[in-house]
Amino acid sequence: MENIGEIIKKFRKNKGLNQQELAKKLGLTVQSLCRMETGKNKIHTQHLEEICDVLGIHVLEFWNEVFGQNKKEEPSRDIPIVGYVNSQTKSRNIIWSNEGLPVSNPIGVVSTLTNMPDTNFYALIIDDNTMDPFEAGWIVVVDPNAEIQNRDHVIVRHNESVLLRRIVIEDKTSFSLHATKSFETPLKLSRLRTKVLHKAWCFVAR
Repeated sequence: MENIGEIIKKFRKNKGLNQQELAKKLGLTVQSLCRMETGKNKIHTQHLEEICDVLGIHVLEFWNEVFGQNKKEEPSRDIPIVGYVNSQTKSRNIIWSNEGLPVSNPIGVVSTLTNMPDTNFYALIIDDNTMDPFEAGWIVVVDPNAEIQNRDHVIVRHNESVLLRRIVIEDKTSFSLHATKSFETPLKLSRLRTKVLHKAWCFVAR
C-alpha cells in the first residue's frame, strides 16, 4: 500500500490541480496533503473517499490503479471467501474459532497481493446494497490483525449476525457501528464483549 500517495498525486495531476487547489477543496492544509502524497501520513477510508469524490473518480478506479501497479511486481495469491455479509442484523452461517477467526469451508477464493504480511486474511461477499459506495456482489478482504482507526469499515460479529459497518470509536472501551445506507439506529457495543472486530482491508468489485 506504499504507493497510495503516488496514485493520489497522479490523479491530482490528471485533473490539472496543484497541491494548493486540491488541499483547499478537501479542507486540508497543503502540508497535510503533501504528507499524504509522500506516504508520511496514513490515509483513512473516509479521507480516501473524499479525495476520490473531489477528483471525480470512483473509489474502485483508485484501488484498481493501486493493485495494478503492485501486480506488475508481485504475483497474486488466493484469499478464501468464507461467507456473506451486509450491514443488516441477519443470521450468517459462518463458523468461528475460539480465537475469533472464521473456520467455515471456503465458498470460493479471491486473488490479491502476496506482499500482505498476515496469513489470516479472509474475504466475504457483500449481498445487498446497504453500504454506499459498495454494491451487492463486491468482495471485502479482511485483515483480522490490523489496527482499527476511527471511521474505518469493519467486520463485526454481533450475536449471530456478521455485519459490515463503519466504526465510530467513542472511548477506549466502547464504539458504535453505522450503516451508511440504512435507517437502522447505530449499534453501540463494548470492546470487551465483542469477540470479532476486524478491519476491512480492501474492497474488490466482481
